[in-house]
Amino acid sequence: MKNFVISVLINILALFIIAKLLDGVFIDGSKTLIVSAIVLTFIHAILKPILMFISIPFNLMSMGIFTLFINAILFYFASNLVTGFKVTTFWYAFLAAIMLSIITILADAYLFKKNERVLKNYGNTPPKQNM
Repeated sequence: MKNFVISVLINILALFIIAKLLDGVFIDGSKTLIVSAIVLTFIHAILKPILMFISIPFNLMSMGIFTLFINAILFYFASNLVTGFKVTTFWYAFLAAIMLSIITILADAYLFKKNERVLKNYGNTPPKQNM
């Protein structure tokens, strides 16, 4: 339950940023923002694993790029479920899904410290190993 609440809070922050940066993503108010984040969290928790399993062959052939399209479809689907949350075109949903993924990865890394090593060494040369 704690991780679900944190995921909803991260999605609230991400949707707020996305709505401010992208012209094709509209959120009417704070209540719509919260409901949209909850719906998006449920969709990513329930539908995304099923779609990822079904699309394994496509993901293997595209080397994982098909996952971006799955995220865009789920983002666009969430916008159709919530009144006041509107995405004008699929390509805005695609850009929003990429931004949502980046924000979620960064927030997870800093909040849960799961990917601390990846972020700490990003852009640096790998540490030398003593033999």
